[in-house]
Amino acid sequence: MRTVKSIAGQSDLRELINVLLKSYQPVAVEQKSTFINEIPEILPVLARKEILTSLLSSLLYIIARCSPETRIRINAKCFHDVMVLHIKDSSSNDSYRILSEFEHLRIFAQQIAGSLEITSQRNKETTIAFSFVNSVGKPAIFMDEELSQLKCA
Repeated sequence: MRTVKSIAGQSDLRELINVLLKSYQPVAVEQKSTFINEIPEILPVLARKEILTSLLSSLLYIIARCSPETRIRINAKCFHDVMVLHIKDSSSNDSYRILSEFEHLRIFAQQIAGSLEITSQRNKETTIAFSFVNSVGKPAIFMDEELSQLKCA
């Protein structure tokens, strides 16, 4: 498995998620599930990638492990300086298990000015939302001065 340090240099969210998904593909296959990355191609990551990568890595692992026989769709949008990542699980068998599994991640997300929530459970689909400020010069998560002029599309 790749380490956080070796993948933290990815500069767009789609590429970062692709690298992480490769690491957790065996877990998904064991659960008879499939990841689908629907993130647009150019969504720059301005946040401190080591912290963000660690959180996303843990989140994807928990979802892969707790979501049997499903399609796990991942997409993202950017609203000015806020990135919102949605992970949709079409099995929705036990969203409370997922919620309890990532409670420590919710606290970590808050410490880096983010939010991690289960936002809906409709039509046998659970949607998990992770949002964070994606701008240089904000609280502890930010560091990339060379990207400071970029904005979300």
